[in-house]
Amino acid sequence: MTSLNPGESIKGEHSFVTVCASQAQIALIHLHRIWAREGEPPDLEVWRNVHDPLEVWADLQGALTAGIVLSRLLKPAGIRARGDLNQKQARANSNARGERLRALLDVREDSVLLTISDVRDPVEHIDERLDQAVEDNDIYSTSDLYIADIVYQADRLSEPTRASGPLHANMRTFLPMSGEVVYGAVRFDLFRYEAALLELLRAVPAARTTIDRDRPRSGQRSIGSSHPVMSDPALIRERRSGLANMRKARSAQGLRESRVVDPQSVVMVITPSSDGATGSNPDV
Repeated sequence: MTSLNPGESIKGEHSFVTVCASQAQIALIHLHRIWAREGEPPDLEVWRNVHDPLEVWADLQGALTAGIVLSRLLKPAGIRARGDLNQKQARANSNARGERLRALLDVREDSVLLTISDVRDPVEHIDERLDQAVEDNDIYSTSDLYIADIVYQADRLSEPTRASGPLHANMRTFLPMSGEVVYGAVRFDLFRYEAALLELLRAVPAARTTIDRDRPRSGQRSIGSSHPVMSDPALIRERRSGLANMRKARSAQGLRESRVVDPQSVVMVITPSSDGATGSNPDV
């Protein structure tokens, strides 16, 4: 199997464009749900008393995850060997695909749709950031899933040159006033992100016209064809009934554990133990 040259047409271009558009739409669905809380005209006071921060963070995580998937389509990274291709060939093909998609969808190299990759590690590896906080003897407390109504307090993980003394570390912070989400030292602009997503969707019709002009659509692989799947109707009913019963039982006792805690009020205090190791106690 031969490798592609950067910029040339690739197989399945319509399919790749469709997947890019779908990821952009998924991200926008989550973002619109977040900002809909402000009403029209926007009432920023709503962020001073958020009823359920986890619902906000569910949409934030959904919006960012969709963007991370989109960034991999537009600018691949960490490509492995696949099928008959070794890693070098697979990387060359994926890079050519990304370059072609960026050209078709008019995505510039400095686009936030590509720089969102900067938040990929903080989003996906929150465990490592918690490890870092616990292992740093200068950090005495952490908070997570924080929604700041006015300002954001910097922490040791984002400002390591701060004066010595007991420090507090924020794992994940949402700044609705400025439209930013903060993961340690990484700030991500949600307003620029939303504008870039809309620009990509506006570029889709022209991209399809270019694809059809450069190569006839017939013969290309496309996503959307379906095949009948043989499944046992009784098994399907049993599974759905089981899930329904589980949801009812969970709803009866509450979606979360009986001790409901506002994540915004949770502070994890890290205290040195007698042997010099660090332990943690929730100060709620």
